[in-house]
Amino acid sequence: MKIIVFGMLKDYFETEFELVQLPLDISELHQILEHQNPKASELLKKCRFAVNNTFVAMTQSLVNVQEVLVMP
Repeated sequence: MKIIVFGMLKDYFETEFELVQLPLDISELHQILEHQNPKASELLKKCRFAVNNTFVAMTQSLVNVQEVLVMP
């Protein structure tokens, strides 16, 4: 799954990167990102996530999703 981050998240992550561990939903993706870079934790709490260019809820399934956008 490709993750694309924007804004200040670029200070903590590559602009685009692939996840080896595939999350089941946005909430799990959020946890994985916090684990990868704990310093980004506060900023991640304020972020919105998008699938297919549409903002989604934290409960959104990521099964068969190819790309997720993360925006502060």
